[in-house]
Amino acid sequence: DEIRANLPQEATPQVLVETDSRGWEQSSPNNADYHIIAVDADTFDTALQVTVPQGYPNPWDVVAHSPKIDVDLPVGRVILATIAIRATVTQGGESGTAKVFLQRTPEWEGLGETGGTLDANWRQLHIAAVTDKAYAAGTVGLSVHLGFDRQMVELGPISILDVGAATEVDFRTLPQNLIMWPGMEPDAAWRAEAAARIDRYRKRDLALTVLDAAGQPVAGAEVELTQVKRACSIGSFTGYDLLVQGNDGAQLRDKYTRLFDRVTIPIYWAEWGWLSQEERYVAIANWAAEQQPMDIRGHTLIYPGWRFLPNFMRDLADDPAAFQEACLAQIRWVGERLQGIPFDEIDVTNELRQLTEVADIVGVDGIAAWFAEARRVFPGAKLTLNENTILSNGGNTEFEQTNLLKWYHLLKERGQAPDVLGLQAHFSEAVTGAEDMWRILDRLAAETDAEIQI
Repeated sequence: DEIRANLPQEATPQVLVETDSRGWEQSSPNNADYHIIAVDADTFDTALQVTVPQGYPNPWDVVAHSPKIDVDLPVGRVILATIAIRATVTQGGESGTAKVFLQRTPEWEGLGETGGTLDANWRQLHIAAVTDKAYAAGTVGLSVHLGFDRQMVELGPISILDVGAATEVDFRTLPQNLIMWPGMEPDAAWRAEAAARIDRYRKRDLALTVLDAAGQPVAGAEVELTQVKRACSIGSFTGYDLLVQGNDGAQLRDKYTRLFDRVTIPIYWAEWGWLSQEERYVAIANWAAEQQPMDIRGHTLIYPGWRFLPNFMRDLADDPAAFQEACLAQIRWVGERLQGIPFDEIDVTNELRQLTEVADIVGVDGIAAWFAEARRVFPGAKLTLNENTILSNGGNTEFEQTNLLKWYHLLKERGQAPDVLGLQAHFSEAVTGAEDMWRILDRLAAETDAEIQI
């Protein structure tokens, strides 16, 4: 009723699912404990309490599902899903994490998603999505992923509404999620420490003496300084539209050269990548090389998932030696075509935690051989092991951190320690607080000899 009351007056919502905590369906418990408890909330009195004993390889290893929508959903309808949720016990004592998906099962086809950093206060998370096609009754519902870290999360009532036709609903009028995170208060203690670190690490005193032609000091001289490079460079992935003709391409190139002194260029070995875009990739690399002193990073030599590899690699899956030789040949091919590009870093490989098929074929020794070959082909570049979900998800990434450190030390044991640990920063509404950021970065710095880049 509260949700419907806050919808715009022109909305005529149809209730698709409305149930209290007893409607949640438990799935894939993995030693997690699910049970209904009494709670003292304003509008409900029970919750499904899920106790997650540890972090898991995948957040969906501990999950709860809502009842399915029991009517057909036509194309072009706005669906608004809402759940009440909180976390009462967490790994670090600061916050918990959940991701919520409105999706079709069992195909796990997503219509919309949200996520959040949770504390002991009840909050509502909303998903507003448009049906891009028709969905049959009994196939669409909510799934809540909780396997991020040790935590105790409580799930309250669920509401899924058909708000109306997409052509008639203004999304700006629908309920929005508040983004919350530890330390967001203006007077939070970490801010003073951050200011001190900025003074210590990001600033440097500068003294200038201005002399005239006779070598005498000039009093009151006006001096203009232009910073051409940062000690800590800042940039972005280029995208594929960097070199398009016309105003759009010109604006994009202007933004790169004005705002950034680092650029990441694509090197995806796939049918849709290197095999069909080689000339485009080379042109982007050459443009980057012309922008000195811009740092250049290449991403990525071997992305070890089937959709990032050429189709013919599947045919070599049962022949590890041939599979590995194809990988090494690709590293050499990139080196030949991009010879002369002054790479600062090359991402040798990416996301070994979740993408396991290729590692299972070539083994740790095979991946170490990629680093060895890249070191020979790109002798001036630092070699990077890149990974996702290290700094995100509210900092509840203990499992992911440990896995990244495991791979670092496996490669180091074989004489191929990555020079750089690349931490992808795909942040969601589950914002990581500053002190959790420091804790994670300090751990990686203490347990490796690698440079850390975000």
